Amino acid sequence: MLEDEIVPCPICDNELKVKVMKTGSYPTKTTYIISDDCSKCKSKSSKIEILLNKRNRGIPAKVERSYFKLDPRG
Repeated sequence: MLEDEIVPCPICDNELKVKVMKTGSYPTKTTYIISDDCSKCKSKSSKIEILLNKRNRGIPAKVERSYFKLDPRG
């Protein structure tokens, strides 16, 4: 489901109108969809979208290490 939201530009802190898609249960994954370029710093919408989505990836899942000792010889 898409929601309208206003977020700051990651480059110049100008207010941008974006569409936000939140998926999943806890923790929710937030994906930003931007249609317009920034009017203040003239950055492309694709670049801003990449920066916003990269910033909000969330915490990666922890992986348990094996209790077996790894052979250093390969």
